[in-house]
Amino acid sequence: MAQRPSAANILILGGSFSGIANELLKYNISKITYMNPDPVVLNIQRGLTKDNPSLTNVEFVIADVRSYINYATNKFDIILINLPEPSTALANRYYTIEFLKGSGKVLQTNGVLSFSLGGYENYASPDLAAILSCARATANAVFKHVIVLPGTRVIFLCSNAELSKDIVSLIDFNKLKTKVLNRAYLQAIHSPDRLAEVSRLSSEQTRLNSDMNPILYFWYVKRWLKMFESGLTPLMIFCAGIILTGLLFYKGVKKLVFSAGYTVMSTQIAVFLVYQSIFGSLYSEIGLLTSVFLAGLAIGSWFGTEIHTSKKTVLLLALIFGLLICSIPMLLTISTNILSSNLLLSKLLIFLIISSTSVFAGLIIPITASALNSEIIEAAGDIYSSDLAGAACGAITSSLFTIPITGIAFSFYFSGLLMIIAIILTIITTKN
Repeated sequence: MAQRPSAANILILGGSFSGIANELLKYNISKITYMNPDPVVLNIQRGLTKDNPSLTNVEFVIADVRSYINYATNKFDIILINLPEPSTALANRYYTIEFLKGSGKVLQTNGVLSFSLGGYENYASPDLAAILSCARATANAVFKHVIVLPGTRVIFLCSNAELSKDIVSLIDFNKLKTKVLNRAYLQAIHSPDRLAEVSRLSSEQTRLNSDMNPILYFWYVKRWLKMFESGLTPLMIFCAGIILTGLLFYKGVKKLVFSAGYTVMSTQIAVFLVYQSIFGSLYSEIGLLTSVFLAGLAIGSWFGTEIHTSKKTVLLLALIFGLLICSIPMLLTISTNILSSNLLLSKLLIFLIISSTSVFAGLIIPITASALNSEIIEAAGDIYSSDLAGAACGAITSSLFTIPITGIAFSFYFSGLLMIIAIILTIITTKN
């Protein structure tokens, strides 16, 4: 508020119990909009404020934050993001370039957006520096001016108009009354050396955080693991070992089953994360998404038991499956682009992706057993174990490495490439 003391229309995202509304009453605010997707939380907040006559200009809105931003028609002078840090894939969607672009559209020309991450007073670890740099680079891609202020929480102020780091002078000039954030405290925490150091720490070269490349989420996972004296290297070596073992240990077309298990599980996790990023709530529709996946498995399994095939046919189907996986990033891009015009069609496209991949997954086991000239009952244990091994590896690898580090698109490309490698190895080992 020190940056824009005349702001009249404020949007608060999250933080219903943080007391922000009471603090904003120091200013001449026309309207405060509280946004939270949880109706229980907002109903409690309503109960706490209904007897306060000074909070009559507060509006409570129950909606998904990103959906509200995409469809909002009114403009705000200030947007305060008081949401959890991006330590999960769900929270990461509030710090992506897509979200910041949407927020920028509902800001006034000189409006200010604020959010906070981590904390810096005297020292920042390399992981925290990476987090701050990623957040700043992402914000800089949307807003002309971004300043970073040190403290127990590192505060990011973003605007397309000029901003000032001299908060003390702004408070004095606007004659704002503060208790905790007094002159002595701010001069100490915003000393020139600290301002310069946090600016340097947040200026490293890094990739932008986006829905399809949630790199900020990865840095938080890595930071949390280090707090418990752990790391990603042992898990990375373990997963790489499982992939190599599966490709080299399993004989013939069983390599394809292992790769298909990895690909299907990795694909479902990635698609679910994209669905969550776009539409917000995954758990309210997880039953429907899972039902679509299981229906595809049932259809594929039934169809696979009705046909008798050769190893060449299995290889051809595996190749088609691999190419289908590689085309999913393009389909998801289409889904994201049509979101603003047709929400239902976007959901149907994601359901189509889930069902088509699960149909191929259902086909794999019966046609592999048929190609081996074995009874399905006799071959089921051996084939199913390779499928489960691949699926377990896909779940760990995609959620911890390929999606956070390289992005969702690369995760699909890697899965498709793994299928093609399995096809090549199957051809080579079969000839030998």
